[in-house]
Amino acid sequence: MPGSAFLNFLFLLIARHRTKHLAIFLISILIIFLVGTVMMVTESLRQDMRLTLDDQADVIIQRIRAGKVVDLPADWAYDLAEIEGVTAALPRIFGRYFHEPNGTHFLVVGVDPFDSQAAASLQELVDGLDLREFLAGRNMVVGPAVRRFLTESHYGDEYIFKTPASESVPVRVMDVFSSESGLLSADLIVMNQDLARRILGVTPEMATDIALVVPNPLEWDGVMAKAIGRHYDIRVVLKRELATAYENLFNYQGGVFLLLYAIALATFMLIGRKPGGGRGGLSGGDHPVLRIRLPAGRAAAAGGFPGLREPAPGYFPEPHPEPGPAGVALPSVHPALRRHGAGARVAGGRGRAHRGDEMITIRNLNKIHNQGRGNEFQSLHDIDLEVAAGQLVVLQGVSGSGKTTLLSILGALIKPTSGEVIVDGRRVAKLPDLHASRFRSHNLGFVFQHFNLFETLDVARNVSVPLIPQGLGQGEVDRRVAAAMELAGIEHKARQRVADLSGGEKQRCAIARALVTKPRVVLCDEPTANLDRENTLRFIAILRRLKERETTVVVATHDPVFADLDVVDQVVAMRGGRIVAP
Repeated sequence: MPGSAFLNFLFLLIARHRTKHLAIFLISILIIFLVGTVMMVTESLRQDMRLTLDDQADVIIQRIRAGKVVDLPADWAYDLAEIEGVTAALPRIFGRYFHEPNGTHFLVVGVDPFDSQAAASLQELVDGLDLREFLAGRNMVVGPAVRRFLTESHYGDEYIFKTPASESVPVRVMDVFSSESGLLSADLIVMNQDLARRILGVTPEMATDIALVVPNPLEWDGVMAKAIGRHYDIRVVLKRELATAYENLFNYQGGVFLLLYAIALATFMLIGRKPGGGRGGLSGGDHPVLRIRLPAGRAAAAGGFPGLREPAPGYFPEPHPEPGPAGVALPSVHPALRRHGAGARVAGGRGRAHRGDEMITIRNLNKIHNQGRGNEFQSLHDIDLEVAAGQLVVLQGVSGSGKTTLLSILGALIKPTSGEVIVDGRRVAKLPDLHASRFRSHNLGFVFQHFNLFETLDVARNVSVPLIPQGLGQGEVDRRVAAAMELAGIEHKARQRVADLSGGEKQRCAIARALVTKPRVVLCDEPTANLDRENTLRFIAILRRLKERETTVVVATHDPVFADLDVVDQVVAMRGGRIVAP
């Protein structure tokens, strides 16, 4: 076995050089001990994490005011339970109780006597608990840390809580959670829900949060979006986010033991290291401990960064020269560097990479609909187009000329039949649906001809919709929404329902929604088709602001007003699915 061979090797070394290798032997034993400890502690932490996560709700609804979590109406549970995919909505009561003399705090959780699921879970955690007696009186079940605190502070089996109303409420310790019950049970206090309300100061019509039971994880994101649509001032926490938090906690605690192991291993290597060459390190290409022979050139490069002259073969892509001014060949730049607009210096420092600034590149683009059927037709023919970063480009043509189809392909909404489409460095024509959706949400903004707004929601909620998949904090969401509404000139209508807005105001709301994700590219489809002259001029003013911010904008329109605007960098005339001379 590998373990036996390792031990035999150690004993052989000790037999030949007892004094010299005794320290190595002792450190090896210490390493074996630490590795075993790390493995046991790691598995224990993982088990605790699994047990704790299993007890968490699928979706948690919290109310946010001024950046803080506040109580919410308990009757919201009836409204949230009507969302498709939700099988139960449970108002919960919990909070931190602080013991003033020394700043100790505990988590107090109230159990609803009519919640059979919570009662059953509590019965599983505490063997032999008389649930009826527990819920009928002033009783509590506490975690090991709480039990230890009460014993050390000489409280015995009863603790007197002070309520926000300055009342004294004595509560008896009826049982203690076992240490195997999960990560969060150590400082936990569980009691009757009405008793918890009294101690925490939560009124009967309010709740701390609402837990939603959503059995299908694929419906969690949809439930989150619908919950935000019903109640704007809420934060939604999904079970997978809790899993990430617990995983981080596990990594932190397990990392302490891994650090101890690394220290012991480093000590072992230092003691076992022989002096070599007088200078230490890699001298003459020969490692003094591992005895690995390196070629002379590689050894010189590895000895220190100043001596590095030749990179490892195959590590950098072979440059392809591009024509430069006066026929001078310039080295090409890696696609990642080109995308971010960064110049790169070649090995040896003798030149600069060429910098490309195209935001949109279209080559030989074709789109055929209903291919292979009797009603097949082609909407785009051999389209070639380049749009530089920060440009405002107008696609102009009558209805049916292919403008909207081209815009949809640029926005990764539909795929072309053939050709290449590069937007902000990504080949959007070949993106899978999931990646295309993510690309749209982070890089593109859309202004549709018919706005596509939620009529029953106010302006601010409509503007915030594109931020839902990004998982931002409420403070960042509020800041982005406010900035986008100000840029679009609709901030004074933030709390007004979209159904009550004029056509021009709806369009400005749609523009704010398109800008809230801070997109690199904004696509507008017939933005002035339903606007009068005054609102058209307002839209043009917004385009000027976007131009100042170096946002790339592509507008598809048949409105002739755009042809003569000084803010427009390029007018692309389209007819019959082709680009023609204007």
